Amino acid sequence: FYNNRIEIMGKTYVNPISRGSPEKYFFLLQDTLLYGEHDSVFVISFRPRKKTNFDGLTGQVSINTKNWAIQNVIAEPNDPTAAMIFRIEQMYELIDGDHWFPVQVNNLAILRNVVANDSSVNIGFGDLPDSVMHEAQQIPFGIGKRYIRNIQINPALKNREFGNAEVDVDPNANF
Repeated sequence: FYNNRIEIMGKTYVNPISRGSPEKYFFLLQDTLLYGEHDSVFVISFRPRKKTNFDGLTGQVSINTKNWAIQNVIAEPNDPTAAMIFRIEQMYELIDGDHWFPVQVNNLAILRNVVANDSSVNIGFGDLPDSVMHEAQQIPFGIGKRYIRNIQINPALKNREFGNAEVDVDPNANF
C-alpha cells in the first residue's frame, strides 16, 4: 500500500498516502489509540475531495507513531453506483522492532445494492422504488485471505541458494 498508485482488478487508483494526496483526498481523524507504552495509532478515514475528478479510493488507514507506519488499511474504489466492488484490507506488524511488514492481506469481492424478494434478485439500482432501497445490502461473494509468517528482514543469503537464471527471447522480438 506504499506505492503512489494502487491497482485493483486491472484499474489504477491514486493512493491516498501518496505525495500530493491531501489535494485530492479529504482526511478525517476518527480516533487515537494507545499502542504499547510509548506509541499511538491514528485512525484516519479518507475519501476523494468534493469537486475532484480522479479514480480514488475510500476507506480507513491506521498509522502507528512508531516509524509513522501503516498498521491497518481498508480501501475500496469510491464508486457508489457500482454493483460490484473489490475491497482490500491489509494488516501490518512490527517485525524486528524496526520494520513494519504486511502479515495479513484480505481481498473481498462484494455485490452492492442487492435486493432480494420472493420472485427475483435485482442487482444495482435499476428502477427500484425508494420504498425498497432501504433493503439494499452488501453481499460478499469472493473472499481471499493471505497470512504471511516466519518473516525475516534482510536474511543472509548465499549464492549457492540460487540457481542459474535462463532467459528465452522470442526470435521475433525487436531489439
